[in-house]
Amino acid sequence: LDALGPDEAPLEVEDTLVLRLGLGRACTALGRTDEARLHLQATSGIRDTTFSHQWQVAIVLQAAEVERAEAGDHAAVALARHAAVLLANALWEERERRLESVMVRMQMLDLAEENERVGQAATEDALTGLGNRRRLDSALQELTVNPAAPTCLLFVDLDRFKSINDTFSHAVGDEVLKAVAMILQRESREQDVVARY
Repeated sequence: LDALGPDEAPLEVEDTLVLRLGLGRACTALGRTDEARLHLQATSGIRDTTFSHQWQVAIVLQAAEVERAEAGDHAAVALARHAAVLLANALWEERERRLESVMVRMQMLDLAEENERVGQAATEDALTGLGNRRRLDSALQELTVNPAAPTCLLFVDLDRFKSINDTFSHAVGDEVLKAVAMILQRESREQDVVARY
């Protein structure tokens, strides 16, 4: 009651639900069932978008407990408690199914990403990011099936490239290859196939 304050200042939705349920339970334990009902009734218009069904089940269970405390054990209270437990179990199973569905969807997305990576790795040169020989062969095969007009094939050779590797190291040679690849890619059209042969 102190947390609510004299003017019952608004709290976060979940805090209000927890507080009202706790007060309802405390009042029930103290035998103040009318006050417990008021706290539970105060939750009726509150909707927590994330766990609204779970809170409603908790409220029903607490309401059944209030009735049991006031009137003693009787069949209606037992039925209400049983119905609330069944609903809670159904909600839990539904939540598990949703979680499983989300996990399966995430696994499918991971597999799709992995397939794309594998497909790229099969047709992409790892060093330069250009197409590899397999990509070039595929592009040439496409030209024989669907000839485009006009078509041009250009081979580029880096003169004395071995001397770069021998003089400056293979790491520097790799950087030269990447730089040349970047220039070729930048200066090519979107429909062009640039590959490292």
